[in-house]
Amino acid sequence: MVAPSLSIKEAITIKQIHDEKELVESLTCDELSALKKRSERKKAYKNLKNLVEDELQEKMCEVLE
Repeated sequence: MVAPSLSIKEAITIKQIHDEKELVESLTCDELSALKKRSERKKAYKNLKNLVEDELQEKMCEVLE
């Protein structure tokens, strides 16, 4: 039960955190491993994207000079 002094937004946030905790606890080792790999791929993609954008920015500066 949620304490009456909490705002509706705070109560919803607490409920979401509780639900996410239950979900994580229910995952199998394989599912956790897949989530970790997906997270690592996302990070690698983001790093690659940033690198390409930096290179493109450098080339554009060279062309404009």
